[in-house]
Amino acid sequence: QILAVQTCTKDSSPYVRKCASNALGKLYPRLSVSTNTSNNNNNTNNNNNTSGNNTGTGKNKYDPENENQNRIITILKQMLIDETSTMVLSSVMCSFVEICPDQLEMIHPCYRKFCHLLTDMDEWGQCIVLDVLARYCRAFFGQPSSAGAGAGAGAG
Repeated sequence: QILAVQTCTKDSSPYVRKCASNALGKLYPRLSVSTNTSNNNNNTNNNNNTSGNNTGTGKNKYDPENENQNRIITILKQMLIDETSTMVLSSVMCSFVEICPDQLEMIHPCYRKFCHLLTDMDEWGQCIVLDVLARYCRAFFGQPSSAGAGAGAGAG
């Protein structure tokens, strides 16, 4: 399944690439559920106390040792960097929010591209991209100094 999606991300048609990026967001939770299910089966066989597991939280936790999850994140990173179609970028950002919303460091190489193409995206894509870019700015940009803010206030 991942190989088919990866092949579609390199297609010449932006519609196929958009569907591929949508598929990434839908495929990732299935990989998380299958991993959690197998872990739960192992834990219940070995130990009746499973209160330490993160089951039932509804979150698709990123497991760095899950090879399939790593492949999907690699595909997502590549699409964030390489893609130029605004329609596809909106879809890629939706998948980013579904898969790894807290891994904002993935936005570093393409931050300026998103700022530049933001006005050409559809309305829903703009909302999602603005939300991610705002969180990115809060996380990685420093707070302005208070000395610069006070100079403009006294000139009115």
